[in-house]
Amino acid sequence: MTETENIPPIIPIKYASFNSRMIATAVDMFLIMLVAEPCIEWIMNALFTPFDIGMFSAAITPEITEDPDKVYSQLWAVFPAFWKVVKEHHLIERAVLDNGLQFLFIAAYTIPFWIKYSATPGKILLRLQIQDAGSGLCLTPKQAIFRFMGYVISFVPFTLGFIWIMFNKKKQGFHDMLAKTVVIVKPKKIKSAAR
Repeated sequence: MTETENIPPIIPIKYASFNSRMIATAVDMFLIMLVAEPCIEWIMNALFTPFDIGMFSAAITPEITEDPDKVYSQLWAVFPAFWKVVKEHHLIERAVLDNGLQFLFIAAYTIPFWIKYSATPGKILLRLQIQDAGSGLCLTPKQAIFRFMGYVISFVPFTLGFIWIMFNKKKQGFHDMLAKTVVIVKPKKIKSAAR
């Protein structure tokens, strides 16, 4: 047996596709919401009085008229009623708090998994792993935090940062480029033949 026969074969890096990453994200979001949704609902009910969407629509629905001259005045009359409901039921505060709590739950789930396993359960299920783009090593805690904050940058411009994954040769989204990470498909383990 020669020395070169002992060297394991070099396996080319396979970057995770947009579709596999979205499936992993869907799995993770399902798991997060199993815990987050009841907690967020409890917090919202503790802080605000219950809100029924029927009250909202009843308060802003104008009487229907067939007179074209009155249609515009009726539409303008809806705005003060709409704003009154928004203020009375603290709808802006509710929306900000709800989104903030969701963000915190997602961070509390995602960042520790990235640091400990270089993947979330959804990614583990699909054999995906986050690595440092330069060294191929596990991402650092600093990279995990930058990557998570990069989600906001990826999401805000019409989710363009996530769509970018389809066009980038290393399948990097804006959040990956910010944190200098890539998502790879881990090769299947080859079972050695019994001797």
